[in-house]
Amino acid sequence: FAVLRFAPAVRILVAILAAAFAVINIKDFFWFKRGVSLSIPETSKPGIYDRMRRVLASAQSLPALVASTVILAAGVSFVELACTAGFPVLWTNIVADRDVSPVAFGALLGLYMLIYQLDELVIFGVAVATMRATKLQERQGRTLKLLSGMLMLSLAIVMIVAPSLLNDVGTSLLVFAAAAGATGLILLLDRVIRSPWRATPAATDRHS
Repeated sequence: FAVLRFAPAVRILVAILAAAFAVINIKDFFWFKRGVSLSIPETSKPGIYDRMRRVLASAQSLPALVASTVILAAGVSFVELACTAGFPVLWTNIVADRDVSPVAFGALLGLYMLIYQLDELVIFGVAVATMRATKLQERQGRTLKLLSGMLMLSLAIVMIVAPSLLNDVGTSLLVFAAAAGATGLILLLDRVIRSPWRATPAATDRHS
């Protein structure tokens, strides 16, 4: 990926690809899993859940359980590849453009993976603490789709229009803040607009 430093056309191509991922994710907030979607297909979920149950039921020892978990995780990651490819492509391009040392790259990769897996770690922590499976609800999934889409779209626009903004930590944080602010505004408007529509059937039932 170091070649990306010397190819502005490649940077623009990466930004366009990320923008396409972003638009699809934002679409999923308004029309969840309708049309083109980067979510795990519903047809794939029963097979994943069945393999999870079989892993837990068949493993007779800790090494066997670990091996089965690794194989299962690799399969799930392959299914999720199209759902999660946008951010790694963007991040790799940005880091390659900074010409960081291998040690700095390793540290940044660790930080990236920690933040990237933060929502899964929270869900896992709740499940361990309560000893009960916690399922991500549709509303939460739509919100995460919107946030990730706005972040990718913001970064893609900056990479095309003013990539130098990403050279400074302060302006980079402003880009993230703008994406988060836009996400919050959309969520607020969505709640305000949708509330009357949700209230109308209930009011009609009371009067009937």
